[in-house]
Amino acid sequence: MSFNTALSGLQAASSDLQVTGNNIANASTTGFKSSRAEFGDVYAVSVLGSGSNAVGSGVLLGDVAQQFTQGTITFTDKSLDLAVNGNGFFVTSDAGAISYTRAGQFGVNSEGIIVANNGATLQGNPVSNNQIVDGVLSDIQINTTTQDPQQTAAVDIVFNVDANEVVLSERVRTAATGGPLSGVAAPQVNVTANGYTAGTIDLLNTSTGVVDRVLNIPSAANESAAQIASLFNLETGITASATTTVNLQIPAGFFPGTSNTFIVNGNSIVGSNSNEVANSLNAIPGFSVTMDTTTVPDTIRIIAQSGEDMRFSVSATTQATITGVRIDPNTAVPSLSAALALNGAGANTSATVGGQVNLRVDDPLQLTSSTSNLFPPGAIAQTFTVTNSFDPTDQETYNHATSTTIYDSFGRPHIMTQYFVKEPVTSSGLANIWSMYVQVDNNDVGPDNFVVAGQTPTPTQARYELRFNPDGTLDNVNTNNGLPITVQNWDASVLDPSSEPQSPDPAQNAPLPQPPTSSNFVIDILGSTQFGGQFAVTDLTQDGFGIGQLTRIEVADSGAIQARFTNGQTQMLGRVVLASFTNSQGLTPLGDTAWGESFGSGSPIIGQAQTGNLGSVQSGALEDSNVDLSAELVNLIVAQRNFQANAKTIETENSVTQTIINLR
Repeated sequence: MSFNTALSGLQAASSDLQVTGNNIANASTTGFKSSRAEFGDVYAVSVLGSGSNAVGSGVLLGDVAQQFTQGTITFTDKSLDLAVNGNGFFVTSDAGAISYTRAGQFGVNSEGIIVANNGATLQGNPVSNNQIVDGVLSDIQINTTTQDPQQTAAVDIVFNVDANEVVLSERVRTAATGGPLSGVAAPQVNVTANGYTAGTIDLLNTSTGVVDRVLNIPSAANESAAQIASLFNLETGITASATTTVNLQIPAGFFPGTSNTFIVNGNSIVGSNSNEVANSLNAIPGFSVTMDTTTVPDTIRIIAQSGEDMRFSVSATTQATITGVRIDPNTAVPSLSAALALNGAGANTSATVGGQVNLRVDDPLQLTSSTSNLFPPGAIAQTFTVTNSFDPTDQETYNHATSTTIYDSFGRPHIMTQYFVKEPVTSSGLANIWSMYVQVDNNDVGPDNFVVAGQTPTPTQARYELRFNPDGTLDNVNTNNGLPITVQNWDASVLDPSSEPQSPDPAQNAPLPQPPTSSNFVIDILGSTQFGGQFAVTDLTQDGFGIGQLTRIEVADSGAIQARFTNGQTQMLGRVVLASFTNSQGLTPLGDTAWGESFGSGSPIIGQAQTGNLGSVQSGALEDSNVDLSAELVNLIVAQRNFQANAKTIETENSVTQTIINLR
């Protein structure tokens, strides 16, 4: 009997050694839970009981109980390394076989699905329309492709315009004048001058009523409008610019060919029709050319923003084939507008058109009389106005401005700038009115009031009227006449010629990508104010973005998985779920640091992290084994001692038995 008792002790000590050795072997296994050998004593019992003096029959291994205490969390540099901080298990699936683990060493397979290092897929709630679907379990897939761009459809901005700002109409005075066509009264051959004459103009100070200074216009023989404007710009309080505009009509009988020539500013113009001539003119540096096909002949409009003279000359072998090239200067003063027909042979083979000079003088200065035909008598008084005409290039014509980035349907960024101009009290007594102008990439976005067939529409300045209540809040009812502030004329292909439609490629037998037909968006200014404080934008959002590349994966404490892209956008990919059990020690070990459900564990309760009794999910971290290596080494000594002691029991029992046998 003593032999059996000692043998049970040896078996118990051996089991204790095995459990301790297994714990030591997995001291560095992520998510491993240590086990403990639990023993019970053995007594021989009968139906009538064991009696009060029963002697035990040894020991047996009652259970190897796993200890599901929290392991130390170690942080890593990998976002898909996950640790459970608190109660719960990750749920994994291996071809439909569900298991549970605390080892969060996850990665992605070739299909982008999150998997454990044993190949089992991590389970979680899927996503539909960027929203997590509760109550459904599936594999979680990481989208590693680029994110498609989204066109800006709405811009929400909240701002305060300064109620202390003054109306700018009292600061700027403007006057526009134009230059004549040389030789209008008596056309001349080989005219080289622009027809300006020397003279003076007076600059009156309206606050004192005294002529402040006299501006000299030099001898006009070789002075272009641009040169005269540059002289005016040297004067304090004056800003000048120059533009030369010419309307050109070429009859069908005089398109440049082998028998005739057409030269503009020293450049030979070629073309067998109006379109080809317009393209040839457009190639001259500094020229901008459009065409009106509604006239007969077609009218080619040439604009030189530099304000330099335009010099024209024609020639032909026979004058009989020429009906005349008509040149009209587009001047600001109608009385100076005239026409000159250039014939291919004989008289009138050349002419020079001078530019238009535009002046702006600061209040209280005022331009008055002039002795030059550049500013003929009466011209200044007829065109002089007091205005706050908005000019985005002149900061003195608007009170405030702010910019933000928007996106077209190709995902290309554009800079939208909003300008705010305070308006004077109306004749009916309405106050607290502001004008808002919008530009995209320094281009106007309003509708074209002069649409030419076959030509790209030219945007005009769109104005939106903002009204504020006497208490400074926005008058939503009357702002922009109660209509949404819609930028409805912006076409990205107009702003970016590189996006113009291209011809199909015959080799590919397919059309090339076309530009967007419209990139309309709405500006919402609800909540904006007019208070007596500095201009400030307190909130600004827009819903567009460009193409995005995946930069990183983020996992929240709740288990929600988001992808972050280079365009600053995020995309919900799913949510990791956790499972808990009524009796975790009843789980069946499956290996690979995984457990399976059993009758003793009870059914799993699956839910979102940080709800109920479930812990949180820690991204970029792993849970270490909860093995206490020092304690296990002590257990080794204890188990070894127990084994040796039980072996001694057998040895002693053997000696006693031998003594009894020797009694004879």
